[in-house]
Amino acid sequence: MNNNRSPYKTVNYIRQLIHFVFVTFLHPLSPIATLFVGWLLTIYATPPSSNLPILVVKCLENKDIIILLILGWLILSVSSYYYREQIDNLEKSLLEKETIIKQKNEQLQNSSAIIMNKYGEFHQFKISTMFHEILQEFVNNMGTVDSAQIYSYSTSSSKQKNKCEQVIIKLQNVSGYAYEGIDINQILQTYYPIDKEYYDQFRYILTLWKIIACKPTNELHSQRYLKYVEELDENMARLFNTLSGILNQATIDTINEHEEYYNFYRMLTVLHTILFNMNSIKELPEKFLTTNEDKDVESFLNNGKRTGILGAILLEDLFIFRHSGPSSKHGRIYVSFPIEFQFKQYCILLTISTNTDYNAKYFDYMRSKFLNILKFKTI
Repeated sequence: MNNNRSPYKTVNYIRQLIHFVFVTFLHPLSPIATLFVGWLLTIYATPPSSNLPILVVKCLENKDIIILLILGWLILSVSSYYYREQIDNLEKSLLEKETIIKQKNEQLQNSSAIIMNKYGEFHQFKISTMFHEILQEFVNNMGTVDSAQIYSYSTSSSKQKNKCEQVIIKLQNVSGYAYEGIDINQILQTYYPIDKEYYDQFRYILTLWKIIACKPTNELHSQRYLKYVEELDENMARLFNTLSGILNQATIDTINEHEEYYNFYRMLTVLHTILFNMNSIKELPEKFLTTNEDKDVESFLNNGKRTGILGAILLEDLFIFRHSGPSSKHGRIYVSFPIEFQFKQYCILLTISTNTDYNAKYFDYMRSKFLNILKFKTI
């Protein structure tokens, strides 16, 4: 037997029991009540049977008691019928009010969702406005920067039928500012698909590179350090040869069919950056593919899709590149670096005037300057 019955269930059980008793015995149309009243009327018209107990016989011989019982039954029946009708009306009214409350709650939830959505839109607008002010201040204070753009980015996985699993890097425009008279195009939104196998290999190479870069000077000749260097060289050579082998066999038609080839090429340039840890934009070679006879293929890979920002996202650090396409922007220097703000990933893209030589220290100074303005604006 369950002794853990809740008080609510107990009260509800008693309520149902009382309701059953009243409906069974006091309702005017109740068969039991009708039989009982008919029996009383019979006794009222004829003497009670001698088979009944003496006390009952004496009570029933008194006609006033019978009349009182019948009158009591009538009063209780009428009262029960009246209050039952009142209760039904109250229950109906309560049901209607519960329906209204439910509708109001649904409206409130919808309104809350709309408010939260509007708040999210307002918060995003506020962030975008703040970034625009920061970019404007940064460009106007840095005489060598022609424009500054900021993008948000996120990473997800996608697996399609009969295809390798891919990592999808989504890039979305947030804000931008250009100095007066500068011709700048912005990416509204784009995606960078990369085969997960190659992406994971690259991430492992990046991890090894960071471990080596952070080693103190007194450990540069330790056995562990040399092991990391050897492992980095092996993994880097393997991935570099794999990607360059794929691209050396590519044509413009196959590149158009496989969009990730653009991203493979950008990974090659980032691997070169890791390998040489370059300090100047001049150190980046103009050609990575050596066996492809079609000279236009590498130019197509380098300019067919804007993947410079992808370089900074993959490297998780400053990434510098030049515009090599046949346009007025030829030779323009771009500096890109990722930042994290309010638990969200962003990437900054700067265009630099080409009339001056630059080095890594100056690019680091640019990044520090931007982060200082961001910090000041968010205090």
